[in-house]
Amino acid sequence: MKSLKDTCISAFTEHPRQAGESYWQHLQFTMGMAGRLGACCVLLIVHGLFPFTLTHAASTRMKTCQRILADRSARTGFDEISGGIGI
Repeated sequence: MKSLKDTCISAFTEHPRQAGESYWQHLQFTMGMAGRLGACCVLLIVHGLFPFTLTHAASTRMKTCQRILADRSARTGFDEISGGIGI
């Protein structure tokens, strides 16, 4: 039976290890992606308010995010969509 300490450590390291990363590498990657997606949200709001502005900015950045995830999946062999908890 695993100790509480081992269970907690495993909870924070199992998924990053599956993705070929340490906890800190995984955190850095996910924070970067969150920043990119947050910027997309801002661009979409501005475009929604002013449809004549930023007509392709958000979609271009979203395609970049998709490419980053696809490249990462190819590099690590870990499929983010089917490999996670299914949220």
